[in-house]
Amino acid sequence: MKTKNTNQEEIILLRGESTQPKKRKKGAGKVLILLAATVLLLGAIFFVLYQRNRTFDSFEVVNTYYFEENGVMSYETYLDNVVRYSKDGITYMNAKGEVVWSSSYQMKMPKVCVNKEYVAAADFNGNEVYLFDSEGLVKNFTTPYNICNVEVSAKGVVAVVLEADEENYIYLYDKTATELVEIKTTIGKNGYPLDIALSEDGIKMVVSYINTESMGINTNLAFYNFGSVGQNENSDRLVGAVKCGESLVPEVKFIDNDTVCAFMDDQIVVYDMKDKPGEKAKIEFNHEPRSVFANEKYIGMITELENQTGSYQLKVYNLEGKERFQTEIDMEYIQIVAGEEELLLLGSNNLLVMDYRGNLKYQGELGFIAKGAVCSGKRYEYIILGENANYQIRLK
Repeated sequence: MKTKNTNQEEIILLRGESTQPKKRKKGAGKVLILLAATVLLLGAIFFVLYQRNRTFDSFEVVNTYYFEENGVMSYETYLDNVVRYSKDGITYMNAKGEVVWSSSYQMKMPKVCVNKEYVAAADFNGNEVYLFDSEGLVKNFTTPYNICNVEVSAKGVVAVVLEADEENYIYLYDKTATELVEIKTTIGKNGYPLDIALSEDGIKMVVSYINTESMGINTNLAFYNFGSVGQNENSDRLVGAVKCGESLVPEVKFIDNDTVCAFMDDQIVVYDMKDKPGEKAKIEFNHEPRSVFANEKYIGMITELENQTGSYQLKVYNLEGKERFQTEIDMEYIQIVAGEEELLLLGSNNLLVMDYRGNLKYQGELGFIAKGAVCSGKRYEYIILGENANYQIRLK
């Protein structure tokens, strides 16, 4: 018996067969897994490069949603579509053109602002404020003085700048219309509040003040914190101030909860404001921009080229102030849409789309009169607002 077993082992060895087949199978499995992972990685790289270099020469209209438009209407991008408003009321339509909610009011000069789920409508030079969310009216209330500016946070906190006879007031209300903050300002002490911005949580605020009482123009930025940090500062919760000299600051904006952009006539300054303000980046320029824009990753501007009517220079930067790209644009436009992945320039009858590397994705005529554009949330799909219809288009 012992001799027989030995002969069997010798025969197996002569045939070149392994006496440990299980280890061989495990080794082969590892090779297959590595090969599959390599194929997937190469496929992902190919897909990214394909999307990055992909261009389009036409588009298709996926859906058309018709509506009746009475009187002069204005638009603001909201969620997956827009809100349309006039002196008589406001309506929210979803991407399918369906009316989700509608509210009537009477305003002489309506101003609407949007932040995530909330919409605030205020009557400039009047006293009425209406707050809406995705389901409709949340609250409406009356202010003690005439409204000259309004802002809303992503949490439904409403800030209004009010104009009295000899001073201005800044009031903050929560979504139940409960007064949270009152700040009194005067021309002599603070200047006139030119613009206002609220953080997403409604706890921080930035105000651009302009003062023309002394020789020339003086502009200041005031940073407020209504949380625990601001409680330790002063009664107004002022946690920082920046003197901007003669540079006008017509627009300030929170691009996320802790980052503020100050758009001046000769520079753009980015501030980090987790608690108190600190300068993060500064972009200086010689010519006042025709347009500025920002999202959570990028900021940019468009300036007119000298002696070239209808020609512009587009520059895009990251939030550290590093230039991403610049390019010339030969196109008259009525709107800029800074989406997450693409930048849209809309003309009255044409559309330009490029990514944030400066790659042109599409440029061409629409074939209808356009009034506004919205990124649909799907890559290379947009909603173009027409005179009596919304057109959902897809590049191809």
